[in-house]
Amino acid sequence: MNTALLLEVAEATDRLRLARTHALRGFPVRAYAVALDVHHQALRDADEVMLAASGDCLADCCVMTAQYEPGIRFARSSRALWQARGDAVRSAAAASRLALLLSAIGEPEALGEADAALALAEQTGDTLELIRALDATSVVLNLLKQSDRAIPFSERAVMLSRAEGVPLPTALINLAEAKVQLAQQSSGADQRAALVGQALSLTREALDLARARGDGWLERLSINNIAEYSLHVGDTATAEAILPEYEAAAGEPTDRCRTHYLWIRGRTLAAQGRFEQALVPLMACRRLAASLSELETLTPCHLDIANAYAALGDYERALASHRDFHDSYVRQASEAAQRRARIYALQREAEELRAAATEAEMRAADLAATNEMLSREAERLTRTSLEDPLTGLPNRRRLDVAFLDLLTSKAPFVLAMIDVDHFKQVNDRFSHPVGDAVLRAIADLLAGGARHDDLVVRYGGEEFALLMRDTDLATAARACERLRASVRNYDWSALRPGLSVTISIGVAASTEDAAHDVVSLADSRLYRAKQTGRNRVIAAV
Repeated sequence: MNTALLLEVAEATDRLRLARTHALRGFPVRAYAVALDVHHQALRDADEVMLAASGDCLADCCVMTAQYEPGIRFARSSRALWQARGDAVRSAAAASRLALLLSAIGEPEALGEADAALALAEQTGDTLELIRALDATSVVLNLLKQSDRAIPFSERAVMLSRAEGVPLPTALINLAEAKVQLAQQSSGADQRAALVGQALSLTREALDLARARGDGWLERLSINNIAEYSLHVGDTATAEAILPEYEAAAGEPTDRCRTHYLWIRGRTLAAQGRFEQALVPLMACRRLAASLSELETLTPCHLDIANAYAALGDYERALASHRDFHDSYVRQASEAAQRRARIYALQREAEELRAAATEAEMRAADLAATNEMLSREAERLTRTSLEDPLTGLPNRRRLDVAFLDLLTSKAPFVLAMIDVDHFKQVNDRFSHPVGDAVLRAIADLLAGGARHDDLVVRYGGEEFALLMRDTDLATAARACERLRASVRNYDWSALRPGLSVTISIGVAASTEDAAHDVVSLADSRLYRAKQTGRNRVIAAV
């Protein structure tokens, strides 16, 4: 490695260390910007280690800022890269991140990723990753409303954290949340109070740890939770006393954290009978939550506003806010029903799942059967029109839309047409389900290896396309060569022993002086790559 390249790697390492420091100090937006710059540089340099490491950091930032879909993309890419390098410890860490991100949007893979992370962490014997995997499993189960199953995983994570001297405030916070959820499901007042008391103690411990390491994001999260849990047991004085500490915390408050704070602030004032004052933060919460489509906070906020107006005798506004609450609750219930339906097959207790799904369907039907039908139809139409259901990638129609934008702006671009070599033999020899798994894995590798602004689509069958803006043919060809190598080097035996997969790629630029359009030119070069031996990139006449 020459001196210039060594310096470049050292600089990238320093910048990634800075990004991680920003994230640990409660500056996730700043951390994301620095890590994304490192990620792009790693793509240009084909530095797989730095690409995976920066992807890990970006996924963590996405958890903190609730950017779940980009976070899933980064986590998938990092997991594939670490897996290809045989790094079990980092593969476990990436799987834990992916489980958290998937569970946040109700994806059915979340529990499987958590199980995989737990198995890897236990195999490696790495205590930190075992704690994280246990914590991730607990979060997934808690989001599935199975707090009784979540708590043992959380308790083991906290026990290991304390025993090994590895302070992890998130493990304490997540155990507290599971206990509060279990308290809300309990019918006994004494048990509810005891569980909330335990949750408050755990969250205060997390707050002390967050402050000790200067983590402003976790500090704000802990403050909000302490105030909210205090309200559960009618302790408005504690809630009012701790909320001012939110503004004094280090770091930058994310929009979602700010929404939570405003809601709890409004609820605290309302619980003290200060309804006019309560409406100020509640209305601010409603505006911000609506802009973020944060239904988990927006729905109860509507109800709190309605109750405040009713207490002030403004029944017209109270009724309007209650209607907003009803509409938001219907939407939230509908989305929850759809989420539970997606994870149905992953649950281990079929009878409990069946009952939960039936209850959710009945509630959604009682609230607004018509709304549910329209929501599902809109989702189906959107998915059909712009998304490939097998891989989750955009489809050919989305590429057509991108072409129209480029033609309008007259911006230069490069198009790569990608085809899986001997795909029929994969289906014939290993079965169509294995063939589908191959296509999904290739989709992950392509999406993970592409730049942030590139568009990866499933063009049809075993064919993919990659649209690269603001680049030249030579640079695009090098990027495609890295993608080809990543597919060739992937551990396909994990899908089926004896399986081997390669791709061929044809690349063309919109600026080339050609008799055919760029799609035809890229397609003809793809054909030539197939005819001249496959497993290659052709980007020239």
